Amino acid sequence: GNAAVSKGIVGVLDAYKSAFLTDLTMSGPTDITSVVKAAASRASKFEDGALRYGILLVLTDGIVSDADATKTLLHAISDLPLTVLIVGIGAADFAEMGEIVEYMYSNSTSRANVSFVSYREHQDDPTSLSTAALKDIPDHIAEYFAGKGIT
Repeated sequence: GNAAVSKGIVGVLDAYKSAFLTDLTMSGPTDITSVVKAAASRASKFEDGALRYGILLVLTDGIVSDADATKTLLHAISDLPLTVLIVGIGAADFAEMGEIVEYMYSNSTSRANVSFVSYREHQDDPTSLSTAALKDIPDHIAEYFAGKGIT
């Protein structure tokens, strides 16, 4: 129910807070294709017809170094039970991330499977951040299963 969902979101936020208390460093260039490929490989092993769906959460502090390769990869994996949720943190200009998302939503030959939210726009309101980050995921999941004939 809702208690489990909110506890899950709090758990995710707690995990990120604890990660930033470690020696974690973010570096460039920002290439998310390798982590997307790894998540896609895992999602491709879900049994066909099983009610399983993956969400890859990517935190990035920079612009994607190869937007075309990222678009191509996201298009190629759009038939998998996977959403790539990208959260941009820091002061970078994330306009290119918006273009990647727009490309996936406007491309009629693929299912939209990516979302982007800028942490900076919601940094003063965690509820707003989680709402923005999670708002497209129900549609992604419903569209995937509907495409498989599962209601």
